[in-house]
Amino acid sequence: MNWSLVVSVAGVVLNALVIGFWKPWLSAYGGEKAKNLARKEDLNEILVEVRAVTSTQKEIEARISGDLWNRQAQRNEKKTVYGDLLMRIHEATRACQNLAHWRDFMSKGLHWEAPQFDMDATIRTELGNYEAAETELIRLAALVSIFARQDSSDLLTDYLKQNRRIDFASTVDVIKQQRNQLTSLSEQIVASAKVDLGITSP
Repeated sequence: MNWSLVVSVAGVVLNALVIGFWKPWLSAYGGEKAKNLARKEDLNEILVEVRAVTSTQKEIEARISGDLWNRQAQRNEKKTVYGDLLMRIHEATRACQNLAHWRDFMSKGLHWEAPQFDMDATIRTELGNYEAAETELIRLAALVSIFARQDSSDLLTDYLKQNRRIDFASTVDVIKQQRNQLTSLSEQIVASAKVDLGITSP
C-alpha cells in the first residue's frame, strides 16, 4: 500500500473537514470584521462632519455674541449720551426758571428781607449755572452726532445756532423765551430718543 497517497488523501479529507467545519464561523467572523471596519470608516466621516459643523457653529456663535455685544455697547452709549444731554437741558432750563423768578421779583420792586441774602450774587450764581449747562451742551454736540439719531443731532445743532445769550441785563421776557426754547428742545429730544432706543416706533 502506498502510504504517501493515503497520507495525501487523508490530508485533503482532513483539510476539507476542518475548512467545512470552520467555514461558517470564519465567514461570519470575516463579515463582522468587514462591517466593523465599514462602521469605523463611516464613524470617522461622521466625526469629521460633526467637527466641521461644531467649528462653524462656534464661529457663528462668536460672531453673533460679538455683534450682540457691539449693539449693546452702542445702546448703552446712546442711553448715556441722551441722559447727559437731557440733564444739561434740564439744568439750563432750571437756571432760566430761577433767573426769570428773581428778575420778576426785582421788576416788581420787591426786596428780599433776609439779612444774609444777596440778590446780585444769587443771579450771578444762576447765570453761572446756565452758562455751565450751555457749555456742556456744546461739548455734547459731538457725542450726539456720533451716537444719536441724525434728527437728535440736527435738533441740538439748530438750537446751538440760535442766540442763547443771557446776562445780568436780560429781561424776564428774554429769559422766559430761552426757557421755552429749552423746554421745546427737551420734548423733541425725548421723542427722538424713544425712537432711537426702540421704545416707540418712528
